[in-house]
Amino acid sequence: MKSNLPRFFKKYFTFSRRELRGVAVLLLLIGILLIVRYFLIKYSKPELILYDQNDFTKDSIEQLFAIENTKEISKTKPRKKNPELFEFNPNTLDEDGFKRLGLPQWTIQTIIKFRNSGGKFYKPEDFSRIYNLDTEDFERLKPFIRIPEMAEKKVDTAKGIIKKEKKYTETIPIIEINTADSTLLEKLPGIGPAYALRIIKYRQRLGGFVNTNQLLEVYGMDTVRLSKIKPFIRIDTAQIQRIDLNNATFKELLRHPYMEYYLVKAIVNYRDKNNGFRDVNELRRIDLIYDDLYYRIRPYFMVKPEYIPDQ
Repeated sequence: MKSNLPRFFKKYFTFSRRELRGVAVLLLLIGILLIVRYFLIKYSKPELILYDQNDFTKDSIEQLFAIENTKEISKTKPRKKNPELFEFNPNTLDEDGFKRLGLPQWTIQTIIKFRNSGGKFYKPEDFSRIYNLDTEDFERLKPFIRIPEMAEKKVDTAKGIIKKEKKYTETIPIIEINTADSTLLEKLPGIGPAYALRIIKYRQRLGGFVNTNQLLEVYGMDTVRLSKIKPFIRIDTAQIQRIDLNNATFKELLRHPYMEYYLVKAIVNYRDKNNGFRDVNELRRIDLIYDDLYYRIRPYFMVKPEYIPDQ
């Protein structure tokens, strides 16, 4: 019996090279599945998304949607049975005050977290953007919202304190927006390094500004901030960097913020079919270019005389 044991183990527990490779691959796959399962469990929980308080101004309201992915909320919402209605300032009202107004606890917590992060409400409509605030609740409370005019504040992230924006007592120069560098742009009220950089980057993509309202296309710019800087801005349209319709490549045309793929394709097809453009006005012959779009893109294109094809 003893003499047969080695033969038994050799018969059933000896593997060929192919079998060993198969076992190794199987163990590797099992290991990968265990690792993937570990990370799925670890990272699938909802997490609080923190604010970047680099430039907390009125546009911080837009960041409110990312404060917190809350747990699934029950359709049955516990709230005060007989809510009160009274005038209130959402920037200063305490937790008990919101409870008296009949707001559910999770909505109140979202408001408090937003304010603790440095957020401010500047007009009643801002309050409607609170995550998980019912439209019904907002419409009920809107007539009672009272927000006094306030000085803009910004967060000093280095020290973690909120301080009032400096008042502009010095004389602000008139700035030509298409040639100004970041140092000049920062002299404008409400424009810091971040906004100055955004304006310059968008100006480079656009080719220059034709009118001041185009500044609203800069990320984070709003009408309040624009109204503050408008008196100190002038525009020299001679500084516009225009694109030659007959020589620009497909990619160069598509790079412009006002250009979409289908529109560039139509322009290139027209150019190829008609042996080039003789005048920028020919853009109006393209069916996809309606009047408003034509007047919007017209300042950014040109046809060099030396490249006008023979008629």
